[in-house]
Order: sequence, then structure tokens, then C-alpha cells
Amino acid sequence: MNKQIFIDKGRLLTAEVPAMSCRAGEVTVDVIYSAFSSGTEFGELTKSSLSLLARARQSPEKIGKAFEMVKSAGLKSTINFVEDSQLSMQATGYSLVGYVRSVGEGIVDLAVGDLIACSGAQFAHHAYQVKVSRQLCAKIPLGLSSDLAATVTLGAIAMQGIRQADICIGERVAVIGLGVIGQIASQILLAAGANVTGFDLDARKLTLALDNGVQNTLDAKSEDVLARSLELTGGDGFDKVLICASDPSSSSAKLAFELARHRGTVVMIGGIGLDLDRKLMYYKELKFVASMSYGPGRYERSYEEKGLDLPISYVRWTENRNMISYLDVVKSREQAFRNLIGKVIPFDDAEKYLNSDESKVLERPLIIIEYKNDSSSNLNSSSLVKEFENIPLEKNVVQLGVLGVGGFAKTFTLPNLEKIKNCNVALVSSSDNASIVNIGKKYNIDIGVSSVSDALQHDLDAFIVANRHSEHFETLKAVLLEGKNVFVEKPTVNKLDELNALIEMFSSNEFDGCLLYTGYNRAFSPHVSFIKDQLKDINAPIMVAYQMNAGQLKKDNWQYDVAEGGRNIGEAVHIYHLFGALFESKVKSLSVTSINGGELYKPGDNFVVTIRYENGCVGTLNYSSLGSSAYPKESFIIHSGGKTIISENFKNTQVVGGKSFKTPLSEKGHKEVLESFVNSIVTGVSQMSRAEQLETMQVAFHVEKELRGD
Repeated sequence: MNKQIFIDKGRLLTAEVPAMSCRAGEVTVDVIYSAFSSGTEFGELTKSSLSLLARARQSPEKIGKAFEMVKSAGLKSTINFVEDSQLSMQATGYSLVGYVRSVGEGIVDLAVGDLIACSGAQFAHHAYQVKVSRQLCAKIPLGLSSDLAATVTLGAIAMQGIRQADICIGERVAVIGLGVIGQIASQILLAAGANVTGFDLDARKLTLALDNGVQNTLDAKSEDVLARSLELTGGDGFDKVLICASDPSSSSAKLAFELARHRGTVVMIGGIGLDLDRKLMYYKELKFVASMSYGPGRYERSYEEKGLDLPISYVRWTENRNMISYLDVVKSREQAFRNLIGKVIPFDDAEKYLNSDESKVLERPLIIIEYKNDSSSNLNSSSLVKEFENIPLEKNVVQLGVLGVGGFAKTFTLPNLEKIKNCNVALVSSSDNASIVNIGKKYNIDIGVSSVSDALQHDLDAFIVANRHSEHFETLKAVLLEGKNVFVEKPTVNKLDELNALIEMFSSNEFDGCLLYTGYNRAFSPHVSFIKDQLKDINAPIMVAYQMNAGQLKKDNWQYDVAEGGRNIGEAVHIYHLFGALFESKVKSLSVTSINGGELYKPGDNFVVTIRYENGCVGTLNYSSLGSSAYPKESFIIHSGGKTIISENFKNTQVVGGKSFKTPLSEKGHKEVLESFVNSIVTGVSQMSRAEQLETMQVAFHVEKELRGD
């Protein structure tokens, strides 16, 4: 079995997890060494022991987001989401070396058996086996020791900071903070021909730097560092100053400004307080630069996950190129880098050692974890049967597998399934091992797997597809081909050709025994049930004016990713289905009007759709990002047969001059649609027709075509 180290409420612990499977643009790696970053990872360890309130105080910007979520999802759902994301076991580790086990589609320059260094907090964990995106892999130069190459991420961080400083041969450079990043940065600077002076409060770190070739060190605790710095620089100050310390106060920044010469450069690599002294910066006319992690490409999905490289003619040093460059430096100064290793610990001993006091007082900053990964390692199976206590099952209980456990599944799908008596979630699938372990424990789920194909090896009654929109069709198809019932979160599919392929599949009788549900929950809301009851005796066309006050999104929001469908296919599709459910008629015609204004108003941000139905009913959706956040996100007015019904946010529905229906929270039918799916499996009678779902997607794709001017 694969094993991985996690952070859990102030401690590190080891857990069994599924072996990994890779998607296109990824490789799986059998790890032989990983580097434990004492500063960063022990810091996360301390943070994980804090109370929820203490964490909130450290991140006040998240409090506002939580309040907004309370308004829409309710207090309990919000608490569940926060606990799942903040208080549960977290993956740790982001720098390692290993052998390529398998290669995903589209990768042509790596092969099984290649020895590579890997980066990425979302990939390169402390585990026997990991999956890593191609741009975060670098081949190891011939002759470089693998244990030293495991520091690649730490080195790339230091390398990017040095590039931001624009170092020239012979320049005098101050390095504030001689932890692992500061020590590594010093070695890169020496290799670049700089004159280096290190600053720290710890005498052991100063000694290590001197022994490793740094020309000068100054004890910031006991020496007059300003006077000594002027002596060392001929009265000028340092050309460049790198802040590698982690310091919540502004003292490191203040010292850096004092040490720098006139028109010198200060680069912030470590996390520091920034109560800046403008006067000091002004009179020296200093250049102050923040360095972002490993380099260009960091935090960009198109680069890190999709593998789209940044052209070297425009961006010379990307994350990947910094990794490669750093490994070359290590090879040229191998003994100096080896001197930074304080402990090499076998993986099986890592949990005990890293939780001990001994690990916090090493004279040398690097801890390397060693893995016994050999040909006998049983990592081929990506299935994991957890040793969780089994819940006794009742008769006629529907056995479910949940494929994908992102934010929506954690917040709505799994908590609501837990409330449904006649079903049991027996399996969960995710590419994120931390999610598998956390969800398994929380919901007592017996089986965790890393891929859809492994999930389908288990004989369950139905599967819930809750992965990325772009993966819905292939997952849905795979489930149907296994002859299983399937519930897919909206949208049913993400592309028109996928819809056509699905229609073709259903044109035969092959899948007649398979139930298809899409997560169009609003039609199952108690508020919609109330509305239908108020309209049941009216023999007249229905008119609905629906307002979706969608709000503005940041330009890098995933909903703007064409591959994920966009706002119309990903959200407005709910309303197209609701219209069909209310009117109980086929679409006759539709029209679309939109505001498209480049980056300011993207297609799908602001549009009006009017749909006419064969029975005379009309539904209009006004989807807008221009409104006030103080106004309800969703509201609609219904006119029919002398009645007017007004509904706001699925909390308050009022028949003008008549009855009303109110709920304490927004009740959008998330539980009810899942319950309907489960009951339909038991009874064999579906409450959501295939034709209804397919027509909803046809409407959505027609609207999308109009929005994009195709």
C-alpha cells in the first residue's frame, strides 16, 4: 500500500492511501527522497493546532467569505466546509526525487524509469508514490546525488529571489535569515560570484554559513550590525539585500532598508511584516521587490496543471527552468549543499522523529526523508480498503460511490447523502489523498480509490459524478458502459459534441436499465413544490421572469475557463431546467441578448434569454454580473391566471394577496434531488426524464453559441 504523511491538529501522522494514477499531462512517481522544509512545514504544523477562531483572526479576509456562505448555504453547511478545509488532515511536502512509474497522455520527453526532481505543494508530498504535473518535473543531471536533488523546490524559491535581485558578479549581497532558504540562497550567490554577508540571531546558523564559504556573517542579536556592515562595504552599504527570514514583525524589512546602499535593491523572499519606513526608502530611493515562490508559472492553472509553457523568448526563467538551473548549481557545489543536511530519516521513522523535540533543534536545517521504494513495493493497486468501523446496513439500502470530492461535494453532496436513510456511500474517488482520508474518516466510507476506472471495479448500485465539469462526459460514459445508475452534477456534459454522443448512446436500448439524473436541484426545491401546488388548478400560460444576480468574478476564476464550460453552461443551465419543470412542455423557440465588452464584460457575464414553449408558456432569464451584492442572488416573479408569485433566494415565496412559504435557510433542493435519485433506484420509476435533461443541455449550448457569436 502507498503511505503518506499528513498534518493533523498539531501533529504529523502517517496514513495508508491509494496508489496514484495520472491524467493527461501528469506522471506518477515512485519517491526515493523528499525534503522536509523545517520552517514552512513546522509552521503549518503549529498553525494546524490553533482553534478555528485563532485561524480566522490570522486570515480576516476569509471571514467575509464565510459570512457570505452562511447567507446562501446556511450556518451548518458553512461550518462543515470550513472544518473540512481547515481542521482536517492536510497533505504536506512539496519537494522530492523519484523514478517515473507511468506517463500520462501528451508527455513525450519523460519515460518510465527516468530519475526526476519534483515540485509543487499540490503534488510533491511526503508519500511513497505521487502524481506530478509535467511542468513541475525536472530531469536530474548525471552525477548529482538524488538526496540533494530532493531540495529542488527550496532551491527554486531561492533562485527566483536572486533573479529578482538581478545579481552581478562582485556585488555585495546581504542575506537576512540563514534558515534553509537563506543557506541555499547564499550558496547560489557564491556560485554567481557575489560577495555574501549573512545575518541571523542563531550562532549555529552563522557558523554553518561561514564553514560553507560565506565571506562574512553578523550576529543580529549581539553585534552593531549597521556599523559592521558599513565597515564591510567601505561605507556604502550592500548592493542587494535578500530577506529570507520568516518574521511577522517589520524588523527584518527595516534592517534590510538600513543595510542597503543608495539606489540599492531589497528583495522579499520570506514572509515578513510590512509596516514600511517610507522615509528610509525615499531618501535612499530603494527598489523593493517581492519574489513569488518558484517563479513565473506559479499559481497559474494553465501552466502548472495544463502544461502550457511560457515562451523562453518572453519569460526566460519559469518555475521549471529555475528548477533545472538550481540542480546545475547543486552539482557544481555538491559538498557545500551536503553540509546543509542535518538528518536523513527513513520514512517508517519519520512520523515519530518529526513529532519529537529533537527534530526542532538540528544544527543543520535540512531533513531528508528516505523511502524504500523498490521492485517489491506493492503500489500497483490504486484501491484502498480503509480500516474504518463499518455501519450495519439495512435491507434495500442503495450502495453509492462518489467520484470527485471538490468543494461542492464536501459542502452539499456528502452531507445531504448522510441524511438519506436508504443509501450508503461505500466508496469515494479522488486524485487528492488527503480528501480520501479525511472524508473516509468523517463519513465512515470503507473504500477510497484514486481513479474512476478503479472505482468501477467495485459492484455498487450507482455512482455520483462530482468531478470537474470537463470530466463529466467521460466519467458518465464509463459508468453507463458498466451498466450502472448515475447521478451527475450539472452540467450533464460540457460540450456540444459530448451531448450529441450521449444522445447517440441513448438512441439504442442498451442503456434502458440505467438511471440518469443530473443535479438540477432547483426543480426539487420545497419552494418549487409550493409554487406548483399554487398553479395546479390554473389553465393558463405561465410567465416567469428570473433574475440571476450572479456577481463579478476575478478574471482568473475557473468559471472563465472554456474547458470547464463557463457561467452559462455551469450555472444558468439550472434555470433552463427549472423552466422546463414548471412548464411541462417542449421548447418552441428562444432568443438571446448579451453585453460583450472584452475583458470588462466577458461572454456569459451579462445576458438575457427568453424561451418560448409549445404550450404558450414563456420564461425569461436575466443573468447579470452588474448588480449589487446586497440584492438577492436569485429571485423570480411568476404570472399566471390572475396570480402573481414572488420568490427570493428560495427562502421566501409569496403569493401576492395569498399564501406564503418561508424557510430559515435557502432551500434549493440539494437534498431532495439526491433523495429522488435514491428512491428512483429503489422503485424503478424515475422522476427526471432523460429527454428533459438532454433538452436542457440543448438549450444551454444554443445560448452559448449566441453568446460567443459562433
